Amino acid sequence: MDFSCLMEKVNFNGPLPSNRPDLGPCCLWTNAPEHKGYGQMLFQGKVRKIHRIIWEEAYGPIEKGYELHHICERKLCVNLGHLETLTSTQHKAIHKQTKTDPGQNNRRKTCCPKGHSY
Repeated sequence: MDFSCLMEKVNFNGPLPSNRPDLGPCCLWTNAPEHKGYGQMLFQGKVRKIHRIIWEEAYGPIEKGYELHHICERKLCVNLGHLETLTSTQHKAIHKQTKTDPGQNNRRKTCCPKGHSY
């Protein structure tokens, strides 16, 4: 499957992220997710995560020691504006903080899902 066919499986009108509605809507992979909730597919002979494929098509390879983080907190999102590269240490710290302090996600919210200010 080439890159243009891959994009046919993306819903570009997904929901606004509740933690960061200012980012705009998520672009969601519509095929079934893998066991951890990420979109994946066979691409150029390898099974790869969709958000990584799309990032690398746009920006090139992800530097060694860096990982992609979903700012929107939706694993099926492939919106480039919702992804950022972080070091493995930074990425683990974010996930550790949200696991130990679930309210952390709510404190970062500035608007309700419909866009009204809190």
